[in-house]
Amino acid sequence: MRIVLAVLLLGLQACMTAQAVQLTSDMANADSADVRTDASGNVHLVFTADDATDGRAVFYRMLDANGNVLIDTTRIDDGATGGPAAFPSIAIDAVAQVYVVWQSGASPEIYFMRIAPMLDDRDGSAADPAVIKVAGDLLISGAGGDNAVHPRIAIDANTRLHVVWENECAGSVQYAALDSDGVLLNGPVSLGGTGSCHDQPDVALDADGNVHVVFANAGGTVAEEIWYAMLDGSTGAILIDATLLSADDGLLAGSATISVNRFDGRVFVVAKEETGTGGNGSEVIVMSVLDPALDDQDGSAGDVGVMRIDRQQLALGNGLFRWQVFARIGSDRRVHILYTDVDENTCAAGPYTVNHAHVIYDGRILVQEIVSDTATALACSVQARLAANGNRLVWSDSSSGSQEIHSITFSRVDSGDRGFTCSLRGTGGGPAQAGDAWLVLLAIIALADRRRRRREA
Repeated sequence: MRIVLAVLLLGLQACMTAQAVQLTSDMANADSADVRTDASGNVHLVFTADDATDGRAVFYRMLDANGNVLIDTTRIDDGATGGPAAFPSIAIDAVAQVYVVWQSGASPEIYFMRIAPMLDDRDGSAADPAVIKVAGDLLISGAGGDNAVHPRIAIDANTRLHVVWENECAGSVQYAALDSDGVLLNGPVSLGGTGSCHDQPDVALDADGNVHVVFANAGGTVAEEIWYAMLDGSTGAILIDATLLSADDGLLAGSATISVNRFDGRVFVVAKEETGTGGNGSEVIVMSVLDPALDDQDGSAGDVGVMRIDRQQLALGNGLFRWQVFARIGSDRRVHILYTDVDENTCAAGPYTVNHAHVIYDGRILVQEIVSDTATALACSVQARLAANGNRLVWSDSSSGSQEIHSITFSRVDSGDRGFTCSLRGTGGGPAQAGDAWLVLLAIIALADRRRRRREA
């Protein structure tokens, strides 16, 4: 029986959600974190924090799989852009080279850098930026004077970098492809609209290297709505032009993020939509599932009625602030949604609660959990993030007294009808079989233990 209990406890231990850990310390208002994990399990973190020279700067930190610091906090932007940095976004390649885009400058533009952390001795001290920065502080938004903001980056199997951003309040959402040195390969390509100050575009890639973009925009609609576009990742050609996903109903929609199921090419768009004009409490989280293969991809806007195969309002949250949602498909093939509860219609509201939901592809919610109720934000933007196909969440949090970056990891979680929390089946196993699988295992172990005791007698 002791063997049975030991195996049961080991199984439950393996399925528990990890405890939150603090990834930075002694920073001044650390915020806007983004994270990637390399093939060896090392954690690569970028974020912004206050800086006496430029107001805010971009910092980098590297930890091993056990949380030991390999490269201590290092400023990686050179500060020559004339103003504070914000909204860094990170990608990583197969040999652990790190690519970062961010907005910087008093009249902001989008900049790019590549760093090679493996050039450092990784002894736990800060790195020398001159050693690890292979290409740095390269302007990629064209200096158009349109206040380029809110960049996001994705990397494909050929180490091509795909970047989106918005020309705030003046121009449209832009897409560009870069090589590993930041040299422009194609674009920038305009994806329509006239800008609305908070389009906050997002980007994802499919297995064929096609680029999928989602953003909020009021171009052609009464109020901001959600738009989707698809481009050829090799040429930059538009395959599906900007296509309206949410209803043109005069009610705001936004905070849209996009993920692609790498096994079948389905696209998952998670966003916030207003249901009325009453402010907080009048917004819901909606998940749309698209199959772009159903569209003719002739460069015109898509037919939503043809390519959208599902749309659901998810039972998440109450009284949500509409710009605080972020979603990615995790390493467990689940849609993981981060959302925050705040009580005011202001970006300065806080502290707020970071909620995390595990959602399977058909929209069923398996788990909802609070990962922090002391999180804080310095800007009107999504503060909690996770990487595509990853299992680590990051957010800014003041629980330790100063505002630092905190993190938590997750593993596959099912809700079995026997009350167990983890499935023994493969990644395709459903939640209903989780408890039964545990009972079968325990029965086998109990039988083996009984036979052992008979032999000993």
